[in-house]
Amino acid sequence: FPEAFNRAAGLLRNIPQGSVVVMDELGVMESGAVGFCRAVMAVLDGASPVIAAVKPKQTSFLQEVRSHPKARIYPINETNRDELFRTILREIEMEQDFET
Repeated sequence: FPEAFNRAAGLLRNIPQGSVVVMDELGVMESGAVGFCRAVMAVLDGASPVIAAVKPKQTSFLQEVRSHPKARIYPINETNRDELFRTILREIEMEQDFET
């Protein structure tokens, strides 16, 4: 349903400053919606932090998301899922300390 995703692309514009953007389940279906894909990449290029769940599938769009310069990949599984939040939080705090 590329048309539905392309209509939803408008939700990714004009993100208020200081927001955190959450994108759940970027996958194969979204890959066919060119307008949506462009909007996702524009958000990744922007100033807002983005948390995105990206399906482990191979499309050019998903690979572009994964290889974005701001992307960090955190695979989640039963073994690490309870600790992953704390791991990411520590990395963010270390980054903020480095920037100040």
